[in-house]
Amino acid sequence: MPSKFIVEPLDEEERELMESIENEEWISTLTPEIKSRMEEAARNTLNRLAQEGMVIQLSERDLQQIQSKAREHGLPNEALIHHIIHKYLSGELVEVVSH
Repeated sequence: MPSKFIVEPLDEEERELMESIENEEWISTLTPEIKSRMEEAARNTLNRLAQEGMVIQLSERDLQQIQSKAREHGLPNEALIHHIIHKYLSGELVEVVSH
């Protein structure tokens, strides 16, 4: 069962707002048209990024390992990935096959 945080309102106005949210008195104004436009904008952005460079998906485990190694070396994640790819393509990083 998920834990629930107890947050005390700062003032009466915030208390009323919190109660209205808990009572589900709010509705989404996201219309299908707006949602479609947002999805199209996201696709366009991804397409543009893919054309300008590369967008890759990593497993959560690989991403965590990259983040850990990048922190060890004081590098941004992208810089470490760029460094690894450069080393591999230049022949400085090779696969070691153990028998």
